Amino acid sequence: MDDDTPSEMQQADFREAKREVGEANANWMLASGLDAAADVMETLGFDEAATEAERAATAARADGVVDTLQAMSWMTAASSWGTVASDLEQQSAARGGAYAAGARALEAEDDLAEGGLTEAEKTAARVEAARSRAEETELHERAEELAGSASEAAEAAAMAERAARNLDD
Repeated sequence: MDDDTPSEMQQADFREAKREVGEANANWMLASGLDAAADVMETLGFDEAATEAERAATAARADGVVDTLQAMSWMTAASSWGTVASDLEQQSAARGGAYAAGARALEAEDDLAEGGLTEAEKTAARVEAARSRAEETELHERAEELAGSASEAAEAAAMAERAARNLDD
């Protein structure tokens, strides 16, 4: 991946898909026109010219298919980059939540260590410490899951981009 953000990569791949759709449509229209020309040539008795027009129409249709496949690959890549962006945003929120929960747990643990608490305050501090540590662990685990998901989506996006480029060869 370049220095671009996943959202920028998504937009770039959407633009590529749109470009390929335009090329596919142009090829389909060219094929249609060549088919019409072949029909006219055949009607006029110019069989060789008709055959050449039919061959050209077939080639234009084949190019249209390739362009369509490329557009689909670019759309797949764009979708995957969107997943990367979403996963990284959620991962950031989970990490931030985990650090905040850890700070709450540490504060409660410090209160317990300092002493001077009533039994009710000790119980409340223990509950807060345990709850916050559990939340911290859960959020760290969620952040790791999201990191893995983002990595997998980035790999899928890169594969789809390579497929689109390889179809151009």
